[in-house]
Amino acid sequence: MIALIQLWVSLAIAAPTPPSPEIGIATTPTAWVLTDAQGHTVYVYDRDSTPGQSACGPTCVVTWPPVLASNAASASGPWSQIVRAEGELQWAYKGKPLYRSAKETLPGMRYGERPENPAWRVAEEPIPMPSEISLIKRHGATLLADLDGRVLYTRDDDKIEQSRLSSGCKDACLTEWRPLDAPWLAQSRDSWSVVPRGDDLLQWAYQGKALYARAHQPKDADIDLDPKQGPWRPVVIVPTPPVPSWVTRQATDGGLVYADAKGLTLYAYEAEQNVNRPTGGASERGCNAFCMNEFRPVAAAADARPIGEWLPVTSSTGARQWAYKGMLVFTHAKDRRPGDIVGTKAFRVWHTILPSGEAMQGTGGG
Repeated sequence: MIALIQLWVSLAIAAPTPPSPEIGIATTPTAWVLTDAQGHTVYVYDRDSTPGQSACGPTCVVTWPPVLASNAASASGPWSQIVRAEGELQWAYKGKPLYRSAKETLPGMRYGERPENPAWRVAEEPIPMPSEISLIKRHGATLLADLDGRVLYTRDDDKIEQSRLSSGCKDACLTEWRPLDAPWLAQSRDSWSVVPRGDDLLQWAYQGKALYARAHQPKDADIDLDPKQGPWRPVVIVPTPPVPSWVTRQATDGGLVYADAKGLTLYAYEAEQNVNRPTGGASERGCNAFCMNEFRPVAAAADARPIGEWLPVTSSTGARQWAYKGMLVFTHAKDRRPGDIVGTKAFRVWHTILPSGEAMQGTGGG
């Protein structure tokens, strides 16, 4: 009974209320995301462990500017203000000072959330879900899953009529597909609903479609996110971010990576994590002449436009170049064939770009 009461209470949680016009709230399918007044995503820093203080100093704030509060702004509830070393007021949420990423030039970007930046996290409140449901990642997309990590599906020919489910999955079908049972005291709210089945049990539904899990599907099974034929479809909450038309996917010894039109592996350069190497290697100012012998910039056409996490920018050389999550994109001169990943042996500031959004295992790079 306690678990059922907790479920009902969790579904009643509301979005945070901004304390002033300097803070905004963006609603995504999975969370309420904190933003600044211009709609830029806001982050928290795990190294801010001392109450009332920021561990992001003069060098850090170049990349991670603080979200400042005016002297007239008042704080209450989960909102507070800290006084920075230079005397400015900075907003904090639940005791954590708030920042934005200097690389993000458009509202809604989330460039700061990368496996190479584990100490920086998006400041957000998860939107409550039924306690029987979890979220998992597949191919860079976010999907619904049960508590055992099995992907949840809907069925095209299911219908909910007069608040009751008419399902095309019966008899033998139910040995392979398990309805996601809902407790008797579960409450419908927002996108989530509870529908009676023909066997007088309750089943969870999302956006009007009943949910099922495959009875014998391994947790790490590969999932077709866009099946060409029904009736079963995985529930994709957040789709895989789109990519430019010239970007391809390529299998390598380190897993699936993004590549150029020739299948050559793409690498992102995280300049601010590098030391200044004026006579060799790369530098904080960009990929210098020595660096260019190893890495080749990926040029962006004059009419190229931002798409997903990809953005055409002007590099330090004045050339138009593609960037991924704010990092300039290159290929490696010694990658001769599709699937080569020689660039993973370079400095740790070079990262292969995986469609999964995760770090490449065993190479020292992401």
